[in-house]
Amino acid sequence: MQRPPTRYSRMFVAGGDTQLLLAVMLASAEGSQTSLQPCLEDWDTDTKDLLQELCEGVIHYILSLDERFRFEHKVVFAAVNIALRAILKPEKWAIFEPTREVLYAKVGSACLDMALGLTAVHRAIVEAMLETAVMDTDRQLSMDSILSTRASILHRIGHCVNGSTPIHFLDFVYPPDSRTPLEQYIRFEVLRVLRAALVEPSFFSCSASQMVAAAVSATWRRRFGIPWAEPLDSLPGHHYEEIKWIADLL
Repeated sequence: MQRPPTRYSRMFVAGGDTQLLLAVMLASAEGSQTSLQPCLEDWDTDTKDLLQELCEGVIHYILSLDERFRFEHKVVFAAVNIALRAILKPEKWAIFEPTREVLYAKVGSACLDMALGLTAVHRAIVEAMLETAVMDTDRQLSMDSILSTRASILHRIGHCVNGSTPIHFLDFVYPPDSRTPLEQYIRFEVLRVLRAALVEPSFFSCSASQMVAAAVSATWRRRFGIPWAEPLDSLPGHHYEEIKWIADLL
């Protein structure tokens, strides 16, 4: 169900892939060195939802103005920067019908602030992730990249299952600070699926790692339209038939 429009969201054209844009928004907030008070982690759910809504609207408005910007990750990041500023200083950014020139000027200013405010490491991480996110808007990730990422994740799942040292399963399979943009993107998706699955009582009859495996299966089926879970048959305790019913629920 879509949220009703707020006084902020009416400024922009809303719509699009909410989860993708949320991932972009979180990446920008975590990578930014600018002064953002309060910190994103401390914001309540309504504030995060509002910020997410702003991101959606700004990004889609920019992309609707000129097709040349579709694959410019700096423009997407700038849009998120604008959304961050809008929620912190709404009186400065509250333009109800922005002209192309005014919006471009804001994008340019936000890009400049971004370039000045990021360390080289943060810039590389954020740019790589945004590039992947924008590309995936039109499902243009290469199959080689997708399959390579799948193999990498499977390898780490196997290490967790068979290793003797206890490891926090989700953070090892999807490291929070991973520099692989596709894996970062999948991490956000899997976390979203897991949160949604918590309302399903039968979900808790499975082990934590089976829950994650099922969430991975559901995520890949939704996002890329290709099979995922069959290779899990080679991992003890993760036979596909044992988790298929969970994945089908998600």
